Amino acid sequence: MIKNSYIYTGNVIHKRFKPKIHSFNYSVFSLLIDLSEINLLHKTLKIFSYNKLNIISFFDKDHGARDGSSLKDWVLDNLKKNNIDTNDVKIKLLCYPRIFGYVFNPLSVFYVYDKNSDLISILYEVKNTFGEQHVYVFKTEKDQNLIQHVCKKKFHVSPFIEMNCIYFFRLLKPGNKISVIIDLNDPVGKVLYASQDGIKSELNNRNLLKSYLKHPLMTFKIIIAIHYEAFKLWTKGIKFIKKKIKIKNNITIENYSSDTTGAASGATVSDNKWVSIYGIRNRVDHCTFIDKWNGGATVVVWYDNSNYPQRSTPTYHLIDSNYFNKRSFISGNGGESIRVGVGLTSSTYAYNVIEYNLFENLTQTEPEVISNKSGFNTYRYNTIKNSSGGLTLTRAVLFDPSSLSSLSVATNQANDDFLNPFTTAIDIKGNNQGGSGLSGTTYTIPLTDTLNQILSSTYKDLIIIIRYNGQPSTPVSTITVSFS
Repeated sequence: MIKNSYIYTGNVIHKRFKPKIHSFNYSVFSLLIDLSEINLLHKTLKIFSYNKLNIISFFDKDHGARDGSSLKDWVLDNLKKNNIDTNDVKIKLLCYPRIFGYVFNPLSVFYVYDKNSDLISILYEVKNTFGEQHVYVFKTEKDQNLIQHVCKKKFHVSPFIEMNCIYFFRLLKPGNKISVIIDLNDPVGKVLYASQDGIKSELNNRNLLKSYLKHPLMTFKIIIAIHYEAFKLWTKGIKFIKKKIKIKNNITIENYSSDTTGAASGATVSDNKWVSIYGIRNRVDHCTFIDKWNGGATVVVWYDNSNYPQRSTPTYHLIDSNYFNKRSFISGNGGESIRVGVGLTSSTYAYNVIEYNLFENLTQTEPEVISNKSGFNTYRYNTIKNSSGGLTLTRAVLFDPSSLSSLSVATNQANDDFLNPFTTAIDIKGNNQGGSGLSGTTYTIPLTDTLNQILSSTYKDLIIIIRYNGQPSTPVSTITVSFS
């Protein structure tokens, strides 16, 4: 009796968002085949055959190594190469079957379960119409119903989509339903949404015949539809992109991190730092940093006193003569190429030198290419080209003593009308901060840092600039500043 293999009937949806909108929706059915049951399917199902022609069939050579060898052995070999436990694993494959000997699978998914029936790995097998194939291998975390994966596009699929893109995979564990969703983003935003869903039914003679009669020439329809939709894209004037490299059958092992923070357009990616600098008098020089697409600064200077980093000693690091290129898909904070310190270290006497570095094509919306979060650092002879960000320094703070109502100018309200030379917005704070206010000719304001924390004795320097604006009948002759 067939216990772990099923039919899923549903729809494939594609929607392109740019440069022009284009979409389609097709009805399909797929098989979820437990590879340990493949011979049982061959013996039990009348219109189904394994490695043999029939109305509906499945051939090993359509997947994996594509040479007719065992698919299970191929999957196990890839798991072993990547230190994934292969003891008593169960492998299921979601794919279209052959119909009258023909099939084209744009995407097939291998689900790998351990002996406890926990999903431990997923292999995405992507094909193009040039006879080529690429497999993305991911490790999965236990107890996740919704599985999410991110990877850089490494394989030419559509001749109307550039290679400089990121895949965001989202899928449900196969159950009563299947759902596989792929968002494709370029450095500016979403290019394509693709999905396949389906409702489960038992894989038996009756249901298989029913699925065939409902979709009698499905696999032929798929390949015809691919070329038909491509023709419609061409008639819309969408640029044709010539395939530059040939890949017959390639496999990549993707980021196994389960951390999912910091992606653009609502997507998720893992967060990490490529280089972390500790201690004192270190040098990072003549390095090339290219194509970091996930969250986290590329190079970070850390300070030793984790509890009170503002009290840390100078570090005297030198970061020079490095090349940074292609930092994409970061939205908001966390995509710096170089970050020197953290918020609490803004008053630290660090004495680092950052010089002769070239930054280009850093197209993220993160405004900080270089983020200075410590004091007495030297930045010189750095070049930033074709990038949305720049060098950012610790924010200055303006107080508006004319604001009589409580917080009429909101705390930490960034006003882009006031910009420092590096285009970072300056905070404007109201007069009535902390209950202080206007009293005759005396203005009382709290002194806070950019984290809105009251300054303490650990701060070594404080610079106050007072600008007098107005022409009263009795001119102001003296301004006295006192501290308490």
